[in-house]
Amino acid sequence: MAAPKEITVENLTGEYVLDKSLSDSMDELFALQGIPWMVRKAMGLGTPNLSIKEYVDESDTTHIDIVLVATAGIKGEDKRVLDWNKVAKKDGMFGDVEGQSRLYTMFEMAGSEDEGDEKFLSGKILADGNPSSWLEDITGKHVQSYVVSQKNEWTAEQTWGFEEIRAVRYHTRRIVVRKGNVSKRARQVYAHKSVS
Repeated sequence: MAAPKEITVENLTGEYVLDKSLSDSMDELFALQGIPWMVRKAMGLGTPNLSIKEYVDESDTTHIDIVLVATAGIKGEDKRVLDWNKVAKKDGMFGDVEGQSRLYTMFEMAGSEDEGDEKFLSGKILADGNPSSWLEDITGKHVQSYVVSQKNEWTAEQTWGFEEIRAVRYHTRRIVVRKGNVSKRARQVYAHKSVS
């Protein structure tokens, strides 16, 4: 289902499901992050469903809490504070990581200076290099996250926004994983689920 226009990165609260037919495979990115082949294959069988709650606390800081449930039985929780402060945590799948998240209007890459990665994360091109664009104009806000693995020497950078694909508005996430001189990109496309 199309994401309603009132759903933005400043109002993401809702239910979403990954549209696998429109999304890029995450397998190469997970491999770069050291996820074993069997785990990657199991993850590929599941269809992630996200339950997102976005809110602003008493200090005017935006939070995004995500509960993920996949049909393969994989479950997870992700709590992001959009203040760009670094937070260390032990992730069940990725181990010890340090991450930071924020809302932005003008994209500035936190990781490498690769021009292709910058164009991909800022919504100008797809993973294969074909042109694309966010639905929001230059003044529209997006979410940016940057994660550094403390042991496996990889980084992951994400940007979130909305795109129109085949005349339907979707919530999309663009991800670049880097390890050494190797960089892999993928776009994940999430359909908004109506709640009865």
